[in-house]
Amino acid sequence: MEIWAVSPDPPDKLAQYASQKGIEFTLLSDGDQSAIEAWGIVNPKNPTLPHPTAVVVDNEGVVRYLRQDIDYKQRPSVSEILESIDGTN
Repeated sequence: MEIWAVSPDPPDKLAQYASQKGIEFTLLSDGDQSAIEAWGIVNPKNPTLPHPTAVVVDNEGVVRYLRQDIDYKQRPSVSEILESIDGTN
């Protein structure tokens, strides 16, 4: 299993953030927001800040979990995400 995070922030800022927070999974930069736009998670009130979204996709490409929040302070718990992974390959 792999974990990725996608952000509109530039790679150097993501690397600094990962270092400060001890993040060990991959942080991907979507500077032109092409993926963010394609996934439909653009925040219309602040187009430079996408809606926080968590997606779990299994090895067959099936979406097993999707949660999108409007408030950036609202995020799924680790246990909520882990429950969605239970039984995926």
